Amino acid sequence: MNANLKIEGLDLAGSGFTQSAPALAGVVGFEGSGQSDGRIARIKGKLTAEKLRLARAGSAARKPAAFEFALDHDLRSRTGQLHRGDIHIGAAAARLTGTCAADGGTMAVKMALDGPRMPVAELSEMLPAMGIALPHGSSLQGGTARRRS
Repeated sequence: MNANLKIEGLDLAGSGFTQSAPALAGVVGFEGSGQSDGRIARIKGKLTAEKLRLARAGSAARKPAAFEFALDHDLRSRTGQLHRGDIHIGAAAARLTGTCAADGGTMAVKMALDGPRMPVAELSEMLPAMGIALPHGSSLQGGTARRRS
């Protein structure tokens, strides 16, 4: 099986797709493909989001976000591996990789996020989407954010 899918300008709040997560809103697009031999499904694509809102008290993000990925999913064992998960928030970039596996009625997910030298000004554009407000008149400028071990 081979399949291609392209979605442009999907309004999450107006579509009804987010009934179980009513805080989620924004305009998304997706372009990707999938292949399966009946045992392994290989999926790759790019998800884009504008005016993204992730929290009920949030407001639309001022920067677009994108997630470009490649994953393999074993249909028999119900396990998967995210080989490539490139996240972009404006000019800030991070990489997400990891695995998932069905464990009874739940899904066990193990992911690693690596985002070295991400510009703080770019990341701050996502704060409103998460319902985080800086004190009036303040802003985050300059510098980079990174994970410390």
